[in-house]
Amino acid sequence: MAERQLDLTVRIAKLGLWHYDAYKNLYLQVSDEYAAIFGYTAEQFMANFLHYEDDLALVHPDDRAAVEAAYAIVEDPNDLTDIIDVNFRALHRDGSVRHLHEIIHLTYDDTGYVTDEWGTLQDVTDFKVAQLQAERANRVKSEFVASMSHELRTPMNAVLGFAMLLRSEADLTEKHREYCGHILQSGQHLMRLIDEILDTSKIESGQMDLSLETVELADVLGECIVLLESLAKRHRITIENLVTGNVAAAVTADRMRLKQILLNLLTNAIKYNCDNGRVTVSCREVEAGLRISVTDTGSGLDEEGIALIFEPFVRLNVEPDGVEGTGIGLAISKRLAGLMEGQLGVESTPGEGSTFWVELPRALAPCVERVEAEQTASETIFTLQGRILLAEDNQVNQIVTVAMLEGYELEVDVVENGQEALEAYLAQPYDLVLMDCQMPQMDGFEATAEIRRREVAARANTLIPIIALTANAKGEDRERCLAAGMSDFLSKPFTPEGIIQMLARWLTAVNTPLESIGGEGAPLEHVSEL
Repeated sequence: MAERQLDLTVRIAKLGLWHYDAYKNLYLQVSDEYAAIFGYTAEQFMANFLHYEDDLALVHPDDRAAVEAAYAIVEDPNDLTDIIDVNFRALHRDGSVRHLHEIIHLTYDDTGYVTDEWGTLQDVTDFKVAQLQAERANRVKSEFVASMSHELRTPMNAVLGFAMLLRSEADLTEKHREYCGHILQSGQHLMRLIDEILDTSKIESGQMDLSLETVELADVLGECIVLLESLAKRHRITIENLVTGNVAAAVTADRMRLKQILLNLLTNAIKYNCDNGRVTVSCREVEAGLRISVTDTGSGLDEEGIALIFEPFVRLNVEPDGVEGTGIGLAISKRLAGLMEGQLGVESTPGEGSTFWVELPRALAPCVERVEAEQTASETIFTLQGRILLAEDNQVNQIVTVAMLEGYELEVDVVENGQEALEAYLAQPYDLVLMDCQMPQMDGFEATAEIRRREVAARANTLIPIIALTANAKGEDRERCLAAGMSDFLSKPFTPEGIIQMLARWLTAVNTPLESIGGEGAPLEHVSEL
């Protein structure tokens, strides 16, 4: 009965079985299912492929070397491995290619030589095809999301840019200034949604790039709290930050992604708090490293809420017309913490508030040098002057970028593609180039690489700073900019303050050493953190 059940199971699973005599170098037995995988009956297989060398002819030519390497231990008396597990492609009798998975059990004699091989073979072609289709669909989805992100960011640069410029007009009425504020608030909310969708896609496809470094908690938390001051004031929330510069606390993390996590936790603590509530930020040592906690005085969560809170698109305690958001910020933050070898969790009591925390590995030493450099830069007053070349194919973004630079001693020439940028660069000297990455005829990457090649060929002592302007704002795009030889990176939509600070950084250091920008073996420095 048991033997019949086993035989039935093998046939249902289409699992091929075989027995090979290593001494005699021939098959002793193959099952009908095994032979059928190659398109033969058991009798036909035994008549045509009795020996290992015959059998190897059924393996796809591109996989034969890998199969031979896997089987090589059979000939090695010093290797007593008893299991071989190998995946390969094989040629079916009808000419089709099949994906196979084989597991072989080896038995040895007293001298260490293989006597018998017992194996199972399974056709996994359907699974492999489905896997490849899923991977292809995932790539298409990721490419679509990335493309849509770029297409949305480009017009948003104009919408937010003009709104910021209008709001700064001296003769604007308070009513119109308020309207501009609403445009900015709504536009910034839309940008957060775009970023969250892009992040979700990248995490799901395993394409999230991280750059781990030592990060001072007091520094990054201070930046987050400054960014959220107006939101806290609007909601009448007091923020108490217990992690100050006097606390020597640093973690190993991707700085931009840690800032993203902390901004999410702090934003939620403000928005889901009670009137005149309080948000407290603290830090303490734990076994895994350092725990940064954000505690609010809101309504809290019950056990069911705690179980659901990190699920995508879950929004608890929100009225239909209440707090804006998508419900994926915490889900993204939890995944990001995990990618940085940390974790994110929550402790909550209904009616008393919640504490969301993120734990990350503690850094061996604080990054004092970076903090000092930033403090020095912030204390320097720059006088902006010089000739700038703007390469941007979108006419509206040309207008808004030039408008942001008005009021400074800057001459700005505008071109519409990389070829025109190269020609303008060769025609007259510039102090700095603002280079859009995606343009017709020649894109910003090609134009930058060509400019760098010409500088190297001319044995230039200094290189012109080239700032990437891109609507693709994350990891691999930044790396591509650096690889092309760009000096720095500014993500769309950018603010007037952001572009002025960028120009101030580079126009005061136009005598840039050749080895600090582009070229093989010479990574770029000073990449802006956006």
